[in-house]
Amino acid sequence: MEILIISGLSGGGKSKAASFLEDMGFYIVDNMPAGIILKFA
Repeated sequence: MEILIISGLSGGGKSKAASFLEDMGFYIVDNMPAGIILKFA
């Protein structure tokens, strides 16, 4: 399993990157609190 975290400033293209990755078959979760990332994985 691979986990890719995209972070950055507002307007930095995170949504565009997430949309591109989703088109490639990745499962996207937006605005996940850092405390539950390990539980999600």
